[in-house]
Amino acid sequence: MVAALIASGASAGAVTDPNSQDPIGKTPASIAAINGHDGLAGYLSELALTSHLSSLTLEESELSKGSAEVQAERTMDTIAKENFPASEDQASIKNTLAAVRNAAQAAARIQSAFRAHSFRRRQHGEAVAAEDEYGILSGDIQGLSALSKMAFGNPRDYSSAALSIQKKYRGWRGRQDFLTLRQKIVKIQVT
Repeated sequence: MVAALIASGASAGAVTDPNSQDPIGKTPASIAAINGHDGLAGYLSELALTSHLSSLTLEESELSKGSAEVQAERTMDTIAKENFPASEDQASIKNTLAAVRNAAQAAARIQSAFRAHSFRRRQHGEAVAAEDEYGILSGDIQGLSALSKMAFGNPRDYSSAALSIQKKYRGWRGRQDFLTLRQKIVKIQVT
C-alpha cells in the first residue's frame, strides 16, 4: 500500500494536521515508527530526506559536490570497517549501510549548500557596503565612463546608440530603470 502511494506521487515528507496533542503534526515516518513498523519508518525518512535534498534549488559548484561526496565516503568507510558477524541478516545490513550512505551524502550536500548560501549573503553585504551615497558602485562608474567613450567615439554612432537605447528600454520597467540610472549619472557629473 505504501509503495503504491509513493509510486503514484505521494510525498513522504507530508505532515498531518496539527492538534492539541501534537502541535507540529506527524510525518508518515513518525506514524510508522509509532505503530512499530521501524523498517518502513526508516525507508520513509530516507525518501523524505532525499526528496527534500533534490528540491533544494541552490546551485552547487563542482568543488562543493566533490567535498560532500568525500565526506560521505569517509563516514561510510568508518562504519564499514567495523566487523559485522555473518548471519542471515547480511542483506539487511547492506541495505542499512546504503541508507546511512545516502543520509551522510545528503547531510554533506546540505551543509555545503548552506556554506555557499552564507558566502553569497556575505558577498552581497560587502557589495552593499561598497556603494556610494547614490547607490552606484565604483566599478560601475568606471564601466560607464569606458562604455561612453567607446559608444560615442564617432558622431555617426549617435543614431545607432539612440536606437539601441530605445530597443533596450522599450517597456515601462526598463524605462524607469534607465531614467533612474540617468539621474544618478547627472548627480555624479554635477558634484
